[in-house]
Amino acid sequence: MKTALVIGSSGLVGKQLIFQLLNNNNYQKVIALTRKDLVLAHPKLVQLIVDFNNIASIQQKLLADDVFCCIGTTKSKTPNQEQYTRIDHGIPLEIAQYAKGNGATQFLLVSAMGANEKSPVFYSRLKAKVETDLAAIGFDALQIIRPALLMGARTEFRLFEKLFQWLFIPLNLLMIGPLKAYKGIAAITVAKAMLNIALQKPMGVRVWTNDQLFDQAATNQK
Repeated sequence: MKTALVIGSSGLVGKQLIFQLLNNNNYQKVIALTRKDLVLAHPKLVQLIVDFNNIASIQQKLLADDVFCCIGTTKSKTPNQEQYTRIDHGIPLEIAQYAKGNGATQFLLVSAMGANEKSPVFYSRLKAKVETDLAAIGFDALQIIRPALLMGARTEFRLFEKLFQWLFIPLNLLMIGPLKAYKGIAAITVAKAMLNIALQKPMGVRVWTNDQLFDQAATNQK
């Protein structure tokens, strides 16, 4: 059985992923990196309360087979681009390097649809840079997860994201066939897809599009 390490375990996707991992028999331990207590107890769960400005202090504790990265911020929450870059790029890269050095062989990253280093949008360029830099670390398997608009209730209120979610509820009914690639996707669907992809563990660098995530989430894995 395997050990999973989750970065961003208190976020929209991260919370759902924790539950999926705890309920899966393929993982004997789930390590959650978090700034504060998740207020969750389970025999398989190990919480590491982390100062993300001093990740080196827990370097030796980053022992896992599979690393799941769900960390991320927003422009409204983190308007400073340097701090934004630290959260969305610096933290994942630093943890990835330590985990790889400790023996991790698979890394799964929640990126975003439209990630492109040539994009005029800072967010899209940053996501693409994270993907590129993670690929350079050399994991046996790197799974890049690119969901469309994430649907679900966050702990903090994000006005524009909530408005888009409301708009997408009726639109989602019309998004079939090729339009499935742009359909709003529930956080639990992304979490289920990540778990199933991790268990399949295709080698090399793989990019998973929004429509593929729906398909993967529906896959039955024991």
